[in-house]
Amino acid sequence: MKATAKLFLVVHRYLGFALSLLFVIWFISGFAMMYVRYPTMRQHEKLQNLSPLDLSSC
Repeated sequence: MKATAKLFLVVHRYLGFALSLLFVIWFISGFAMMYVRYPTMRQHEKLQNLSPLDLSSC
């Protein structure tokens, strides 16, 4: 019983440490997603990348 409790405490300690690091990284990435603007394409840039419309099959 004593060995099982000690094993549980050790697993709990290291699992808690690993999960807390994961949540800190998640929290920081949330701030980055709120305050950093994502790159966007303007309308004319979107139209430049489109292939020409083939009207012969209409």
